[in-house]
Amino acid sequence: DVIINSQLSLRPSRPPDYKAEIDAIRLLLHIVSEAPNTFWQRLSEIALQLCKADTVGVSLLDSQDAAAVFRVNAVAGVLNGRVNSTIPRASPCGAAIERDGPQLMYLPQRFFSALKFDPPIVETLIIPFHVRNRPVGTIWCVAHTDGCKFDSEDERIGRTLASLAAAAWHMRQPWSGGEAATE
Repeated sequence: DVIINSQLSLRPSRPPDYKAEIDAIRLLLHIVSEAPNTFWQRLSEIALQLCKADTVGVSLLDSQDAAAVFRVNAVAGVLNGRVNSTIPRASPCGAAIERDGPQLMYLPQRFFSALKFDPPIVETLIIPFHVRNRPVGTIWCVAHTDGCKFDSEDERIGRTLASLAAAAWHMRQPWSGGEAATE
């Protein structure tokens, strides 16, 4: 009863705002080329607006003390003080990676004890992104009250933003000589 993915198709979905989405994509493409160090934060801020969430963040796979973790690279909204913190691999982000797709969760702290936040997470939508068929991170949207319910439109927007996140991650990686020539 923590993972409630079926609700995405059962809930009424708001109509798409394609103009706002295209404007956001244009802005993010400009940022990735002109100010790449601000990309993750701006992506979070834009997702916060487009999905009408209370908090949005980007977490990238990392390691700490030889253990796999997610490093919070950006946060916008209520939990904005969590940047650079880590989340264990056994988390909603990890579940999205393991299940290889978006996950909608209700009161996830019931199962993931590391998620004790104030205010608590009532609902979260986590979208993983991959580069070269390898998971590299997640975008997560959080509702801190029952008044915010994510729908299939939020999932669609999240998937689009996850594609941009994957491209940005890929572009920022150093290339070895052989790979660069192949690319």
